[in-house]
Amino acid sequence: MTKLKLKQIDNFKFLEDGHTYELGGKLLTGVTTILQVRAKDFLKWWTVKLMWENLTGKIEDIKKMNEVEYEELILNAKKAHTVKSKEALVSGTIAHNWIEEYIKGKIEGQDVSDKQFPEDLNAANSIHIFLDWEGQHEVEWLASEVVLPSILNLFAGTIDFVAKIDGVMTLGDFKTSNQISEDVALQTAAYSILLDENLLEGEERPTQRVVLRIPKAGMEFEYQRIDTELEFDKQIFLHLREIHRWNLYIENNFKVEAKVKLQKNG
Repeated sequence: MTKLKLKQIDNFKFLEDGHTYELGGKLLTGVTTILQVRAKDFLKWWTVKLMWENLTGKIEDIKKMNEVEYEELILNAKKAHTVKSKEALVSGTIAHNWIEEYIKGKIEGQDVSDKQFPEDLNAANSIHIFLDWEGQHEVEWLASEVVLPSILNLFAGTIDFVAKIDGVMTLGDFKTSNQISEDVALQTAAYSILLDENLLEGEERPTQRVVLRIPKAGMEFEYQRIDTELEFDKQIFLHLREIHRWNLYIENNFKVEAKVKLQKNG
């Protein structure tokens, strides 16, 4: 849903099931997939921290375990980060979907003041924080969940929102994570590329990028303007796009050939 005037793109569609983008039957790489080529060292330390927390205080239980039980305990601790991620993903998705529907309702002129909150308490906390933030600013919602392709660079993405916030044309992203990663600078730069390519000529372009972090634990929200240099961020994102293409080239050619040779020689 959008008030923005966008170009008509034929044969472009977003496939919800696989969260993939197609243009003329050809798959386009998503923004988040491209950003995954960057190393995220903090994740490995977070994984180790959760494993440590999962094992701490269990020494007496471990003393009573046989070898099979002990190995199962270690394996469960090793997978603790996946459980945590899935729990966060569920609540975050519920909150994100609610906010998306709320914004779309506002754009359509609906009365959303009595919109029912979800039963998930973490998601409900996120939504309350979002509404508190909205009440503290003048916000004119112009677009929500805008799915756009770049025909020039063969990628696509979904922009969380475009709005006038306190009179400033703004491109923004919602996060329900515990912290804001620097990737959001590149992510919003990619969205800026998509808007530049798809907005009709003469349409007002966003002059600022922001991220709104809406934590699930009931803490205060974090509204952060992204102050890195936009044109530089765009260049870096497009370089990452090329790195991703090179990775696919290696994966689909040299690694496949090596595997075939190994099977023949085996």
